[in-house]
Amino acid sequence: MRHSDAGSHLMKLEHSPTIDPRTDWMDTISPARVNIEYLLEDSPSLRGELGPMIEKQKPRVARLPSASLFGYGETVKQLPLPSYTAEQVVGDRSPWEAPLPGGGEREELA
Repeated sequence: MRHSDAGSHLMKLEHSPTIDPRTDWMDTISPARVNIEYLLEDSPSLRGELGPMIEKQKPRVARLPSASLFGYGETVKQLPLPSYTAEQVVGDRSPWEAPLPGGGEREELA
């Protein structure tokens, strides 16, 4: 699996209202994040390169979801470049979700 696949799935989750493949997309993101964390543990110096690597992948990641979503019957123009940060890419929640408060329940987004 390429990490750009996981980035593409982040974009699909953010921009698509479709229900059916969402679980599959989430199932791709979690292992990719774990793999990235393992790589960063093995090579801590890469952590400083994570931001530039993400920036380099953004155009590629933005191109992939449009064709895929078309296959689900969605008409999607070219998606904008994602604004994900390194913390959002390797974090444990999706970039567009509200943070979990101490009680573990999601806050409503305004």
